[in-house]
Amino acid sequence: DEVDVLLPPPPKTLRTSLDSDRKARKGNKGKNNSPQDERKRQEQKRKLLAAKRRGVDMDLNSKQVISPTERILGIVAMCRMQQRRSTASSEEYFAPPQLLAGSATASRKTLDRLNKALRFAAEHDASSSFDMVWDGHVKSCRPEEEESLETTAEGDEEEKQHTIRSVTVPAQVKHRFVRMNKESITSPNDILKTLTSATKTLLQEKEDSKTILLFLCGEFAKVNNPSTAAPSSPSANFVPKGNTSKARRNQLMKHRQRTAKSLFEVSRSSAGQKKPTKASTGLSARKACKILSSHGLKAQPLHVALGLESNVRDGEEEEYLEEKDDDAMEDANVYVTFEGSARGLHFDGVDVVFVVGRPSSAASYLHLAGRVGRSSVGDGSGVVIRPGTVVSFCGTKGSVKELEKWTRQIGGTDLEELVL
Repeated sequence: DEVDVLLPPPPKTLRTSLDSDRKARKGNKGKNNSPQDERKRQEQKRKLLAAKRRGVDMDLNSKQVISPTERILGIVAMCRMQQRRSTASSEEYFAPPQLLAGSATASRKTLDRLNKALRFAAEHDASSSFDMVWDGHVKSCRPEEEESLETTAEGDEEEKQHTIRSVTVPAQVKHRFVRMNKESITSPNDILKTLTSATKTLLQEKEDSKTILLFLCGEFAKVNNPSTAAPSSPSANFVPKGNTSKARRNQLMKHRQRTAKSLFEVSRSSAGQKKPTKASTGLSARKACKILSSHGLKAQPLHVALGLESNVRDGEEEEYLEEKDDDAMEDANVYVTFEGSARGLHFDGVDVVFVVGRPSSAASYLHLAGRVGRSSVGDGSGVVIRPGTVVSFCGTKGSVKELEKWTRQIGGTDLEELVL
């Protein structure tokens, strides 16, 4: 399962009240009187006081830090309590608000942590009116399959025993790849030209394909120029270890001295040598749209199409939204974005997803392929799975084997080659 963004694990240096181990406190009661335990308590007290001076919300009763997630859940619990009170004092019925959270990669641990946070919010805000706020633990619900309607009594009993399944891509999604040579697979111009030909082929196979998403991954994602980027601190990724703050400061100081010495030796040894220059394959969304426009495919950056960029000039979009000669690709809506934008992205009616570059992992490919094959309303007002296609570009046999492995891991169909 992926790490949940809403409820991340708290840092080890400062835990919240949700992570208090009551069993450990009861079992070690009266045994934490050693000098080392006393130093830990003093260190924790200094951290809490420093957090309080920074303006961090604190619970006065438990003297614990209240995280932003706990604050939001407290507002939800308080709203539910106020709604219940208005219902009791009035004859009109008010439906209590409900909190619905949807996640395709939520694990059992995430669900337990959500229940613990909601219960803490109810105890904190409701006090004596705890029963008015807390109705029970949050339960996970999943759509029922059609086969479950025809099961027997024994099957119904087995259906009640819920087991969390791994996240997979629906069978309606086709996984295809375009074979390219080693030279053209690293060229942004060549791979986008091949993408234009693949789009034309897919539109001829399925004429109702109108919405296409293009994800720039791996080496084709835009990276900052190291000459213009701000230098990172030598101690940015270094975590000092020690029982006291003085020991940690000494380790951090020694690490900085060693890093500065190594950087000085590297700069002195490379003085007077000409550094080799390497052409960058990174693409921005606008640059990719301009290249696609030069090959006859109309495209638009996703953040511009969603209205998330307010400083776009009036005539700026016309640079890559020109008139095309091909009528088949004129009505297709192509949106360009990056690999990191795939999580949580939902569009109704997405038919094709192009993956340009190598995704970071199989889990990332799962999110990219999950933009198609999503639920939509059918002709009979019922929820159906809309078929879709995921197209990747491979330049070696190893990349094809890796793509086949990822396809099997996410429960996809057999990998097919798209011949242009």
